[in-house]
Amino acid sequence: TQPCQLRLCGHWEVRSPWSQCSVRCGRGQRSRQVRCVGSNGDEVNERECASGPPRPPSREACDMGPCTTAWFHSDWNSKCSAECGTGIQRRSVVCLGSGESRGAGQEEAGAGSTEQSCAPGSRPPDMRACSLGPCEMTWCWYTGPWAECSSECGSGTQRRDIICVSKLGMEFNVTSPSNCSHLPRPPALQPCQGQDCSDRWFSTPWSPCSRSCQGGIQTREVQCLTANQTLSVRCPPHLRPSRKRPCNSQPCSQRPDDQCKDSSPHCPLVVQARLCVYPYYTATCCRSCAHVLERSPPEPA
Repeated sequence: TQPCQLRLCGHWEVRSPWSQCSVRCGRGQRSRQVRCVGSNGDEVNERECASGPPRPPSREACDMGPCTTAWFHSDWNSKCSAECGTGIQRRSVVCLGSGESRGAGQEEAGAGSTEQSCAPGSRPPDMRACSLGPCEMTWCWYTGPWAECSSECGSGTQRRDIICVSKLGMEFNVTSPSNCSHLPRPPALQPCQGQDCSDRWFSTPWSPCSRSCQGGIQTREVQCLTANQTLSVRCPPHLRPSRKRPCNSQPCSQRPDDQCKDSSPHCPLVVQARLCVYPYYTATCCRSCAHVLERSPPEPA
C-alpha cells in the first residue's frame, strides 16, 4: 500500500432564503443564493459539485393572486373658486392598481394604470359646488399708471387716472365717484424729478412779417437761461435758434384790382404809421398799402 490524496468533494448549499416575489399581484419570480462549497465550507467551482446531487433551484415562479384596480382620490381643495356666491372645489382622482412592478418585463396594474382599467361608472367626482355666502356689492378706487413727468429736467409733476369701480362677485363696472366717497381717495398727482437741468436756449414767438409780399423778415429774441431762469452764457453755440427768417416771398401785384379797396377813412394814417406790415391793416387798407409795398425795396435777408 501507499498513501494517496483524494480530491475534496463539493456539495450544493443554499445560502439564503427565498426573496419576496417580484410583483405584488399576478405572476412573478423569486430567487435565492445557491453555492457549491467544499468540505471545509469554502465556496469552490461549481464543477466540484457536478458528480453529486442535482443543483437546487435558485429561481422559481411565484403567484401573488389576481391584480385589481380601484379609484383613489385626494381631499377636496380647501379653497373655493369664488370669493362669494357659487364656486367650484376640485380634487384629484386617479385609477391605481393593487400591485407595483418589482422587476423588468413584468406587466401589472400600478401607478401608471389608465382610467380604462377602472370601472367608469364608479369614478368619484373630481369637482363639486361650493358657496361662501351671497355676494354683496363693494366699491373701490382703481388707479391707472403714472404718466410721464411734466418736466424734462428738474422738478415736475405726474398725473394718473383715478376711477371708482363697483365689484359684485367677479364682475367689475365703472361707477360714479360718489359711490367711493366713503373710501380714502388715492392721490392723482405726485411730484417727480426729471434729469439734472442744464442751461438751455429760450426764444420768443416770431414777430409779424415786415412785408405782406415780395419778401419780408420775421424776428424773435433768443436768450440762454439757467434752470432758475437767469441769464447765462453756457448754452451750446451750435444749438442756438435763429433770430431771423424770411416770410411772404410771393410777388406783389403790379396794380390793385377792383377787389382791393380801402374800407377805412384812416388809411393815410395807417400808411404814415407804417402799419401795412400787419395783415389786419393790409386787408383794411388794401389799395393804400399796395401802393406803399410797390414803392418799397425788398427787405435784406
